[in-house]
This record gives sequence, C-alpha cells and structure tokens, in this order.
Amino acid sequence: MLNVYSSADLVVNWNGLNLARGWAEDTFLTIEPNAERINYTVGADSQIAPSKNANKSATITVTYQQNAPVLKDIAKVMAGIDILGGDLPVSPFYVEDPNNATYFITANAFVTEVPTNEFGASQGERSFTFVCESYLLSDDPSTITSQFGDYINADPSTID
Repeated sequence: MLNVYSSADLVVNWNGLNLARGWAEDTFLTIEPNAERINYTVGADSQIAPSKNANKSATITVTYQQNAPVLKDIAKVMAGIDILGGDLPVSPFYVEDPNNATYFITANAFVTEVPTNEFGASQGERSFTFVCESYLLSDDPSTITSQFGDYINADPSTID
C-alpha cells in the first residue's frame, strides 16, 4: 500500500491548542534535536568509545501564514505570561502524521521565541520557537505515552 503524505492531515497539539491551522506555504514544522543521541571518541589505537548522551532535548519551530487564527491563540498564552506572570506553560508537544503512522511526542515543551512581526505588500509568515526536554519518535503512540508514564512516575534517583 502506498502511503501518501498530506500536510492537511497532520495533528499537532501543545498546551491544549490545535496548532495545525494556517501553516506557512513551504516548511512549516521543524523538530531539530539539540544534541547527538550517541557521542563517541576514537583512541589513538582506533578503538571507538561510544557514550549515550543524556541531552534528548529538541528545538521546534512552527511557521504560519500571517493571518492564521492560531497565532492569536498562542499569543494569548504568551501575553498571559508577560502581563500576569505566573507559571510558564509547559506541556507535551504532539505531532501525528496519520498517513505514514509516525508520531513525535516531546516532554515539557515551552515557547522560547515569539515571532518578529513584519508587514509588506503581501502576506508574510510568523514563527514560534519551542524547546522541549525529551523528544521521542515512534510508529505507535502508546509506546511513547507509556514511556512518559514510566519517566514521570520514576524515582528521580534512578533516572540516568
């Protein structure tokens, strides 16, 4: 069976918001790991020594059309922080590509950058940047969510 990608079918959520509305024309969602999962050194005798990196964070950039209604939703969350203070909204960031059975879930994602607002003769784009603590990819979301449950309920002294 041929799997066909459709950007219109993506499911993207953060902090209770449906973020899959008003995407920019070209690249509109980027999830970039902040570190390699495995580092290694090579000794003078060519022996490789791999090390598992504890940093599983990622930077997420979402880019929208200038008139996307979702921009107001995200801006309200950020304005609440800026004006009222309070806790930083930290939530899982969930991406599902149902046509290719691919799921990305991140733990503890929060907004780090709000868009620069530019105006011109034609509509432009606006981008928000998120950072997350842990970034996981799977073809079965239940395996990811069960891992989160184990992570959240684990004794902190036993987490490596």
